[in-house]
Amino acid sequence: MYEAFFGLNKKPFELVPNPDFLYLSRSHSRAGTYLDYAMRENTGFILLTGEVGAGKTTIIRRLLGTLGPNVQVSKVFNTRLEADQLIATINDDFGIEIEGRSKVQMLRDLYQFLIEQYGNQRRSVLIIDEAQNLSVDSLEELRMLSNLETNDTKLLQILLVGQPELKKILSVPELRQLRQRISIHCHINPLSPEETAQYVFHRLEVAGNRDAVSFDEEALSLVHEYSGGIPRLINVLCDFLLLSAFAEETRAITGNLVDEVASDSQFEGQFLPRKTPLTRRPSGSGEKGDNQPRVRASSSEGAAPDRAPQAPLRSGAAEKAAEIYRKLDAFEQSIQQVSRGLLENEVRPAHLRIPESESEDVVIEMPDFKRSASASGRWISELKKIFTR
Repeated sequence: MYEAFFGLNKKPFELVPNPDFLYLSRSHSRAGTYLDYAMRENTGFILLTGEVGAGKTTIIRRLLGTLGPNVQVSKVFNTRLEADQLIATINDDFGIEIEGRSKVQMLRDLYQFLIEQYGNQRRSVLIIDEAQNLSVDSLEELRMLSNLETNDTKLLQILLVGQPELKKILSVPELRQLRQRISIHCHINPLSPEETAQYVFHRLEVAGNRDAVSFDEEALSLVHEYSGGIPRLINVLCDFLLLSAFAEETRAITGNLVDEVASDSQFEGQFLPRKTPLTRRPSGSGEKGDNQPRVRASSSEGAAPDRAPQAPLRSGAAEKAAEIYRKLDAFEQSIQQVSRGLLENEVRPAHLRIPESESEDVVIEMPDFKRSASASGRWISELKKIFTR
């Protein structure tokens, strides 16, 4: 939506784990080095942990892009499985037949597959994402899979990827044998304030324009504070900042704007960690004190700390951004209704009334209507007009 305005080729802060946007912080670089080493040396168990949104999946996708054609990979992303379901999922992703097979038969098939791969000078790698959801029995089943080996190499390399609580799960006495088999463990830490600033400009550069917007020093500091240095949360916040700047037709992002966007109800306590609210300075004041740092509200005894009066939110950016998202939500809900109607073998088109002014709501009515492909086509065309307003 805002790419052309900022001179970008693509959206810089998408939430998809695209390796092209990977920023190698010190922690991410170390994790990548460890994983590259583990793949070269064919170590047994590898453990990769990090907070939600820290970039684990992006690191894994980068790793997959470096593996040669002689490596066969099975990837498991749905981990709320019982032990026998886990084996079936692994076999299915390796391309092994699972229909009508018992657990014992599936294990025998998997072992035979791994031996054949080794005989053909091919390596087998198993990647388990969201491994913190696995039961103790399933984790023990994975340990048993690692027992298949020759005198000098493992036939199956297993990479466990999960959130920090995975380390606590692995610390239980029942999993001490698995714990002892973990050859490499790397943890991805949140970005530092300096790395957060570099991360933001790195993504803008990959998207086509490093100088698309300017951040004042306080703005970047607040981006780190509100996001906690978690890349996914940085993306969420910065995407909304660009949208707000686009709505105001400005390329300057200030601390006031960051504080305004981060205090929006959809961020507080949901996407971003709760922070003690910062006092915003009046945006139009011309006094010398305007450039003083913001002061946190204090719970200390006595009088409240001396700080600038809190200015009301600037309505322009917030209202325009909210209007854009409201119209997009209306469009998405309508498309979902179209899909459901088509799946039920009938079409119930909407009668739209596009408002004359931005203060009016988009009205969508759904009366019964006989099946008509051409009518549904016109309906979708009308819905798309919402984007243009």
